[in-house]
Amino acid sequence: MALDYWEVLTRQYFQNTVGDYALALGIILASVVLGEIIYFFINRSLKKITKKTKNRLDDLLVDAVEEPLVVLIFALGVYIAFKTLTIPASMTRISDGVVTGLVILDLVWILIRLIDIVVKEYVKPLTSKTETELDEQLLPIINKGLKLSVLIIGVLIILSTFGINVTALLAGLGVGGLAIALAAKDTIENTFGAFAIFLDKPFKIRDRVVLDGVTGDVMEVGLRSTRIKTLDNTELYIPNAKIVANNIENISRPNRHLAVSGTLTLTYDTSLAKLREGIEIVKKIISETEGASDKYKPNVVFREFASSSLNIWYKYWVDDYKNRLSVMNEVNQKIKEQFEKAKIEFAYPTQTIYLEK
Repeated sequence: MALDYWEVLTRQYFQNTVGDYALALGIILASVVLGEIIYFFINRSLKKITKKTKNRLDDLLVDAVEEPLVVLIFALGVYIAFKTLTIPASMTRISDGVVTGLVILDLVWILIRLIDIVVKEYVKPLTSKTETELDEQLLPIINKGLKLSVLIIGVLIILSTFGINVTALLAGLGVGGLAIALAAKDTIENTFGAFAIFLDKPFKIRDRVVLDGVTGDVMEVGLRSTRIKTLDNTELYIPNAKIVANNIENISRPNRHLAVSGTLTLTYDTSLAKLREGIEIVKKIISETEGASDKYKPNVVFREFASSSLNIWYKYWVDDYKNRLSVMNEVNQKIKEQFEKAKIEFAYPTQTIYLEK
């Protein structure tokens, strides 16, 4: 029986014995197992050790390299496994290129993670301390630009390992640049739109704006689109080109005050004395309501004789636009309450029809 096994292991297929293939497969499986063991050790032991240190940098570095390290061990296992086999020179170049590509992509992965760590943990806290908010707006674009540059460089290196002339490829892209520009017309417009937003500064991060008929807070300005957090707690992505081409209403500027206006319709039976009393009631309510701004004088006037009502128009400001609804609710309830006590009646649309006999 042992002899039969030996005969099977010594049989040759494509210049390698079954034993050679089994050894190569065993090396790959061993690299997978070793990667899992190292990953388990990092999560169960190494992270506990780094958490005990005062420096947070070691924790961040461990987080950055734990998954890429497993992939790197697997790539090295595949490389060693291929070296145990006798394969044609052309296949050797392909296998070496694949393994090299895996290693380069793994390193790119690590670099991208490190860029995220540096930006999030070190650069972003610094930008939040500066007076200008331009750096805070540019930071997400710089972050994405750096990561994209690292990825492009990694891809170009991989192409060169497969014998592709990168210089000729770039030159070819230059010749076909017009076709690419036409195909990427929207992307280019959105990118220029992003720079237009940065230069014109119609809004900044966390400003409340009305864009494309939607009200929300600006969360991020990217190369392609601007991310808005709507009042319904959803995220809306609007292309930058569309933002630049349309009107932008910035509720946060010039300050956080926001105007509220409305009309109170009184019946035609209302006397002039009651009309004047109603105006004074509204003025007093606005001045005494918390959240209504005392920086701007409220306007309350008898505005017009409407078709079925006497109209009192009012306008006041709230201190903070985020409290607009709560202030409006309190003012409106007080008006209703005080008008009922003063026996001032609200009108509703009516129409009188006279019939001749």
